[in-house]
Amino acid sequence: MKTDRSRLEEATGVFFSRHWPSSFGEKPTWSSCWDMNGSMPFCTKGGVYCLLSKGAISYIGSGVSRGDSRYPEHGLSRRVMSHVVRRVRKDPKRTVEFKQKWQDHAIDELIAIGFPNELNYLALALEDFLIGQIDPPLNQKKRPGCIK
Repeated sequence: MKTDRSRLEEATGVFFSRHWPSSFGEKPTWSSCWDMNGSMPFCTKGGVYCLLSKGAISYIGSGVSRGDSRYPEHGLSRRVMSHVVRRVRKDPKRTVEFKQKWQDHAIDELIAIGFPNELNYLALALEDFLIGQIDPPLNQKKRPGCIK
């Protein structure tokens, strides 16, 4: 039986075999788990992130905005910082923690993949492809036939 991480990497490989010509250079790879300290993986890029609960992929999202004047090209970190985590000032070991709605779903890990800025539009396609292949339980809005 394949783990969710291996299924994610296999599906990402299929996507890149279809949509990443050799002229684009080296294919992006998934990060290790972010421990919520310091900058998140690929914070200066657009990309895709996965939220996991006990190793199982629960949600797949993307962030490709252009950032703002203070942090241009920070699409992935901007999305995660607004949608997924909140700052924690009381705990000196952690700079952020998952927002309550994610804690309620026992989310305990975040991994990400970043794209070169000129190709970050592919993050949206990868997100959609991975949701279709993996069918994470918290991505209900993008499931065919699901009305929410």
